Amino acid sequence: MDEMEVTKIQIEKKKVYLEEMRQFNDNQVDTRKRVDKYTRYILTMDGIALTISIGLFTSQAAPELSLTDIYYLKCAWAFLVGSIVSMLLSMFFMILGAYILGREWIQMLNEERNEAQTPLWSDIGAWLTGIAGTALFVSGLIALSIVAMSSVMN
Repeated sequence: MDEMEVTKIQIEKKKVYLEEMRQFNDNQVDTRKRVDKYTRYILTMDGIALTISIGLFTSQAAPELSLTDIYYLKCAWAFLVGSIVSMLLSMFFMILGAYILGREWIQMLNEERNEAQTPLWSDIGAWLTGIAGTALFVSGLIALSIVAMSSVMN
């Protein structure tokens, strides 16, 4: 192989690499949009559930609740607030990880660093708080449902 053929092969490999990187970036953008949408959905539903239930169960016309129902209601509110906090923390970890990645990327482009990556701790933090937020959200809705069913049956 002469030098020109080697150069053509290198150019083709670079094109393939750049196309794969574009596809990877598109995937990352799509994933981030889905995570943002999911998080907004949970935060919105948490807020709605809290607003309606607090308004309903603390009003003058609130249904009579047993001590067990009051316990479930307090748990539901705590779970929903915990879900909000967890989902906000999850977003914080993702933003912080992206910021650190951006800083490392600039250093890599300036040849001050060999590679750039999101810190593992930010990924783990985002996953754990996101899973916790989702679990708390579901638990809060279940507890509210139990209270609602009990108050309708009385």
